[in-house]
Amino acid sequence: IKVYSTKQINCASYIVFDPIEEIYEIYVNDKEPGVRKRFSIAHEIAHYILHKDKIQTLGVVGRQNINSLSKQEEKDADSLGAKILMPPKASKCFLEKNNILQDDILDMNVIKKFADEFEVSIIAAAMRLRELGYYVGYIKM
Repeated sequence: IKVYSTKQINCASYIVFDPIEEIYEIYVNDKEPGVRKRFSIAHEIAHYILHKDKIQTLGVVGRQNINSLSKQEEKDADSLGAKILMPPKASKCFLEKNNILQDDILDMNVIKKFADEFEVSIIAAAMRLRELGYYVGYIKM
């Protein structure tokens, strides 16, 4: 998979299959913040892992075009993308090392610390922590 950063797209990212060279290419919007670009790349890699056949059939897969996959397939790619960037074992190790228990109500300080550790956005961190079974209260940005 080749990854290209470009200012010439009007979405966060998409993945393309080149049948001539038989390679996959991810295009990510260079105007996005670094944490967003990282998540977008992980999301597209997740599509490659989960939906390789559909990418080959459609040629290009992205949320903002006619070749978007189903809402469930996009959610699945988001979930796997989060696991790629914030693996369960590494996440739990970080939380244990910082004495954060599953019974705790996680505040913005904890969420920000987690987000910084894994170089993801506050929103991605909060969603992943919820997936891991932690209680994340209301997030005020």
